[in-house]
Amino acid sequence: MKYILTVITLVIACTMSTKVIGQNIQLEVIAAPTLTSLYGSKPASEYNPAINFSAGVGASYKIHKSSYLSARLLFEKKGAKTDAVEVNIGNDVYKYDGRMNLSYITLPVQWQEEFGNKIHFRIGAGVYGAYMVHQNYKFDAQGDYSIAGLKNHTEVSNIDTYNRFDFGISASASTYIPLNESLQLLIGINDNFGLLEILKSSDAYTAKVNSLALTTGLSIKI
Repeated sequence: MKYILTVITLVIACTMSTKVIGQNIQLEVIAAPTLTSLYGSKPASEYNPAINFSAGVGASYKIHKSSYLSARLLFEKKGAKTDAVEVNIGNDVYKYDGRMNLSYITLPVQWQEEFGNKIHFRIGAGVYGAYMVHQNYKFDAQGDYSIAGLKNHTEVSNIDTYNRFDFGISASASTYIPLNESLQLLIGINDNFGLLEILKSSDAYTAKVNSLALTTGLSIKI
């Protein structure tokens, strides 16, 4: 009898502990259009921002009454674009629109503070780490150059000249709108500001990446 009571007590304790921990965890499924850019010296500074996207999942753990530790696992497309890339062939000059595409698996970790009653607001700051999984340049001709024997669209990849790992600062401001007791609509802004050079050989100039995302998704309390 004593053994049975001990087992029942342990089961109840584990159940209550799991419930308490679960109430402090929120899972997220998110997607976002992003405005990505390069910054640094020329020619990186001459690139224009480009529209890209990111998507992924996340989890937040309530540390205190209004404090959360948040982590997300994202697939991010970054890069920038430039107009009028000139190609000289003999005495002729051909112009192309260029676009640099960089794809990363990104892990931002933030400390977040929450306030509000029915609708909750969070601001957060932290760091992120990222790993580049794909890179290419795309060039589109300004006009039809096929009559000159040139391609109107060209793609070039030289990922080996890039540093695969990136690291930077991550910041966010988000709104959580309750849909029911456990489900919330998430709308926010998140910025991942890169601090490391993206090129292995950058003696001539510097180039780093930035990604500003308009995040939307669902947050689920478990």
